[in-house]
Amino acid sequence: MKALLYKDFLMLRKKGKMFLGFTVIFALFGVVEENVFFFSLLSCLYPSMAVITLLGLEEQAKWAGYGVLLPVSRKVQTAEKYLFSVLGLLAGILINLIFNLVGGTNTGDFLDVLPVILIVGLLFAAFELPLIYKVGIGKAKLGYLFLAGLAIAAVAIFTRITGENSEAWRIVFSGEVLWGGAAASFWLFLVSMVFSMNICEKKAY
Repeated sequence: MKALLYKDFLMLRKKGKMFLGFTVIFALFGVVEENVFFFSLLSCLYPSMAVITLLGLEEQAKWAGYGVLLPVSRKVQTAEKYLFSVLGLLAGILINLIFNLVGGTNTGDFLDVLPVILIVGLLFAAFELPLIYKVGIGKAKLGYLFLAGLAIAAVAIFTRITGENSEAWRIVFSGEVLWGGAAASFWLFLVSMVFSMNICEKKAY
């Protein structure tokens, strides 16, 4: 597992600087503009999405054909990609937390929005990675856009029905509901990982 993570970090050595740069820039904007929800959410998600770039590079290099020759099972290789995504998400959270602590502002607001960051970050990997393993990265991107469109439409419809500042939204954004959603997202993340493992086990390379 460590060797696989090291290999992935080496593959992203050049592009990783870009991910880190955007993460820092968005985190800085979050502190300066005092818009924690948008900029912190974006800067935390950005490094977690590096796994998509990584899988794209592997697909171009036809890495799967070489991967089956390694003394590591396909399940472990698949689990490593999920771990890589989580490490990216945690790195984004840590960078944002440092910026907020150093800036002396928004720390409380950032902690309030933390469960939202976890929900979106974990669900992104939970839905996107199985699609990539199943149909390839090109079609999976279209699938992700479709799912993102459905999510946006669902929020718009819910807002239209209940009202923008309704009691329903206050309940949704309460701490108990958000942290419960984060816990549920984590379990969906684990289920997704098992599902992806089964896809890769049955796939012929």
